Amino acid sequence: MSSIPHDQASASTTTSPSGAGTVAGWLWALLAASLLIGMLLFARQTAQPLSDEPSKVVPASVPIVEHVPAVTAPAADADAEPLAGNPLPDYPAAALQAGIEGDVIARLQIDSSGNVSELSIVARQGASDARLDDAATAALRQWRFSPAMRDGQAVSSVVQVPVEFRTER
Repeated sequence: MSSIPHDQASASTTTSPSGAGTVAGWLWALLAASLLIGMLLFARQTAQPLSDEPSKVVPASVPIVEHVPAVTAPAADADAEPLAGNPLPDYPAAALQAGIEGDVIARLQIDSSGNVSELSIVARQGASDARLDDAATAALRQWRFSPAMRDGQAVSSVVQVPVEFRTER
């Protein structure tokens, strides 16, 4: 069995000066005392009443009123919103096979019943193909909306609807 050689001089342990352990102990004690004093001051501050007046007790003869939630009035003003289930435009087969892509932005006049009363194409991005315009127009004419509201009354309004035609769809 072999051992690791070493000399006796390097094997002696170094000790700290005699007062170093005492100073560390005092620092820990000072830290603990500071934390304790801080907690006591905080507890004393939060236990004091918010005002200088003594608290008043409500006499038992005062009736207790039950909380009644406030009735919220319907929104006075709202924009027209499309209803769920509106049909999506069909991608024209010939345009899809040709790889024609583009965006069509339609302007819709919505009447006070939520129906589309007028429709026009106001912008195009990408390919300007009449087949894309026709497909968007055919679908958007079938759309229904919750009508715009002004001062609690249904009114006609105008919305713009973007329609994307992408071949990966």
